Amino acid sequence: MKVEDFVKKYKATPKLVDLKKHVVNKYVPYLEKIALCTNIVNSTSHIETKDKRQLVKINTPARYVLFTMYILNTYTDLDVDFTEDNFVKDYDMLKEAGLIEAFLDIDKNTGKSLIPLSEYVEFNTVLNMALDDLRDNEYSLTAMAYNFKESLHISEDILNEVIKEIEKKISK
Repeated sequence: MKVEDFVKKYKATPKLVDLKKHVVNKYVPYLEKIALCTNIVNSTSHIETKDKRQLVKINTPARYVLFTMYILNTYTDLDVDFTEDNFVKDYDMLKEAGLIEAFLDIDKNTGKSLIPLSEYVEFNTVLNMALDDLRDNEYSLTAMAYNFKESLHISEDILNEVIKEIEKKISK
């Protein structure tokens, strides 16, 4: 169901909409979580320059909204429109109606959430691991040295010597 249609239906008759019925997944396979989180990180961590180079530029607010909408799209029957800025419009509609909290918050009476808390936590953990991988792969000394080597076409033997010297200086 499209988010806009769902929100309209909910606003018209909030007491008649059973949110539990819209939660269609209680578990998402780990490899699917990795793929989704990698997509979130890639979508919110790179910009393309005019000469088609990819630069790392982190957009944390966009990452938060994408993460939230991926959770809702993955665990419910809501069909989030991920084109352009439409997913932000979908987010705003759901947020304004209190539906994000309704799906994700823990019920004070039962201690449960509609979307399992363990799934939310694991999804968030995988997202943080994917972001850590990006940082390590882009900003570690080894990654920087290899990227530098590729741009200058330095032989691997020379590069290994440079890395060893850097590591010696760091360990002192």
